[in-house]
Amino acid sequence: MFKGNQSLIAILILDSLAYGFGIMMLIGAIKEDGSWYSMSDHYRAQTEALLRGELALSNSPWNVAHDLTWSNNGVHQVWGLGIPLWRVPFTFVAQLFGYSTFPEHFATAIALALMGLFTLKTFLVPALRTKEEKGSLSPAFASCFVILGFPPFISLLRTRFDVYEEALVHTYIFGVVLGCLIIEFTRRPAMKRWYFLMFFAGFGALIRPSLLFYALCAFGIASLVLFRCVKEKAVKNFLWKEFLPHWIAGGFAFSIGIVVLMATNFLRFGAPLEFGHKLNLQNLYGSMYATRFDHPFETEPFLVVFKEMAGALCFPLRMSGNSWYETGLYVWQANAVRWREFYFPTFDWSYFFILGVGISFALRRRRGLIWQRRSVPFPEDLPRHLEAAEVNRLCKPPWRVAQGSLRRKFIDSMRECFRATLTTNWAIFLWAAVSFCILFVFYLRTPPLSSRYLMDFGPALAFMLLISIRAFFTIPNLVFRRVLLFALAGWLIFQYAIYQSPYSPASGDLLEWVERKRNVRIQKELLPFPKFGKETSFPGRTRLPYDGSGDDPGWFTNKAIAPHVILWVENPDFLELHVRVNTNYAGKLLPANPEWFRAKVGLELLKRETVKTNRDGYVIRFQGPHDGKYKQGVNNAYIVNVPNSYLAKTNTPWLLEKAKWRE
Repeated sequence: MFKGNQSLIAILILDSLAYGFGIMMLIGAIKEDGSWYSMSDHYRAQTEALLRGELALSNSPWNVAHDLTWSNNGVHQVWGLGIPLWRVPFTFVAQLFGYSTFPEHFATAIALALMGLFTLKTFLVPALRTKEEKGSLSPAFASCFVILGFPPFISLLRTRFDVYEEALVHTYIFGVVLGCLIIEFTRRPAMKRWYFLMFFAGFGALIRPSLLFYALCAFGIASLVLFRCVKEKAVKNFLWKEFLPHWIAGGFAFSIGIVVLMATNFLRFGAPLEFGHKLNLQNLYGSMYATRFDHPFETEPFLVVFKEMAGALCFPLRMSGNSWYETGLYVWQANAVRWREFYFPTFDWSYFFILGVGISFALRRRRGLIWQRRSVPFPEDLPRHLEAAEVNRLCKPPWRVAQGSLRRKFIDSMRECFRATLTTNWAIFLWAAVSFCILFVFYLRTPPLSSRYLMDFGPALAFMLLISIRAFFTIPNLVFRRVLLFALAGWLIFQYAIYQSPYSPASGDLLEWVERKRNVRIQKELLPFPKFGKETSFPGRTRLPYDGSGDDPGWFTNKAIAPHVILWVENPDFLELHVRVNTNYAGKLLPANPEWFRAKVGLELLKRETVKTNRDGYVIRFQGPHDGKYKQGVNNAYIVNVPNSYLAKTNTPWLLEKAKWRE
């Protein structure tokens, strides 16, 4: 990774470790009292399972907890295998020394240190090697600060450091490292960098599925760079013969991580493209309704959902906390029912304003991104082996654009850009911009939306902002440049100062608490498997977690049910529901209609056979599942009973008398 001065390498490593551990201590995740362990037990249990050679956290349904799944006869977590895989070697070494686990916050600090090391290597080291160039260090330091001190990322670290936030922290880390690898490959294309970049990018989705978009864009950008590299060296008649073998081999390296992801998804959740979010058990019944069946946002007009996404990114108004169906959280919030949780500041209009101003400066300057054939934004972006004559050739003045309309000029210039050699700034900006656009489209109609979900945009916006800020350093007017940079510094301070969250700040567990949680898991493994029988007439008969969930204010007292109900069933041949109308239902605006009832077992939607009336109400019968993994064994049944526009309600016009699944 590094070549040259050993003392420089040592300084960079020490600086990176100081950054990683320092930031974890500042947010309170690493304290002197020994609270170095994650408050969530899920990643820890997954790491221990991987060390046992298993994917399931447990084979006992008693170990199901909030947001875990019971699928393929095991308990699974839904936050990916990437972070547990990262922690496996640390935990393995800790167990060799007699400890049950390794401090998870230390592992996170090491991951942050690696991100810092890659960032310093990518931006600072080339600038130090060309420090005789006037002004080369300032943009390098600014680049490192933008990436490592990105305000939304710091806000994410400062909020509750639960499993949800840990996943997004590592998502940002992976995205930054991936961006640094793209920059290194674009500066000095080499086959070893091509293969490593492809192999590394393919495993991103194991951390979080959204990283697959970054990986696909990295594959596309790196392929363009590889093609240009081969084209400059190859004889014309042998271009494709030299390019295609390396491109196909790189694609194979890229696909390794994707195949691992799809295979583990199938083994854990029963489908290659299922990540567990349609199977996790919780008491957020509106959210479960939306993820398992449908939701109002699926049918909203495109302009409405576009404005909602733009408002969430650009114009936040207030936090929601645990009030998941609040209105007025941001400008242009749609009226349609949607689960929304905003609990820390992410982005606002100022990020996109700075981005637009920076890009406009870049477009007008000789060192721009688009309006020149070959751009060399800063000396560190040049290969070190180039001689002065080659540097002068690459830095030649911009060509004369085509005459005509602005639109015609833009199209002609874009065409010339793709014909010319991709520069570092252009490649990384294109990667970030395309990734951002794909994520924007992806989140337009997702059932939930949260401030932590917006952090999926973090790596893309950080690198685009970096390119914009670096463009400010090319402004020829020194006074104007300094005023602009001082204003940017004030803006950054303001972004750090406005942090607020309704949740408690980051913290950690002591080793004794970790051991206590582990012992509870082990004790639950020893409990006998419950007897399910063939029907149930009251909730929680098995006493399993979430059996009969969906009762609000309580099925135990009056058998009233929420819009979504969870049942544990065994070897279901059918699903029969005995229901009657709730005469005490408070929401008189919603009349009872048995046609609203729908049911699933696992991922399979059941076909409704009959709806019959009896003396007390209705008997609704569904066909049994056809998939063998749902016909046999213990599974979860999901039942909804109102239109999706009412999924956020806490009560319904229905009482559930009995559920039956076998004769």
